[in-house]
Amino acid sequence: MNEEDQAPEWLENAVLIYGPRKAGTTLLHNLHDGNNELFVYPAELKLKRFRRTIWQSQPKASELYFDLSRLSKTEVPNFDNKSYASYAKSLRNEEISSLRELIQKDIYAVY
Repeated sequence: MNEEDQAPEWLENAVLIYGPRKAGTTLLHNLHDGNNELFVYPAELKLKRFRRTIWQSQPKASELYFDLSRLSKTEVPNFDNKSYASYAKSLRNEEISSLRELIQKDIYAVY
């Protein structure tokens, strides 16, 4: 995301729903998906492996994040997987200070 392409204000107030397996997070995701007034990320983010990862090397963290992402492996209507893969590759060269910022950039790219 560059200076001309500012992220929308709502991105700062995005909600991340995180829970253990079989807790109903996928059901909650599916219930909210399709609402025109709410943007729902089209795939689950598997962040479990990040809970022990210390943010030391941004390129390695970005690589792990996108390797764990199910979005590139999912067929989603009106979504260009090739452009998304190119974007994910370009993030490895950007200076990103935290997992939060990486997730925000990813959400904005999908939006």
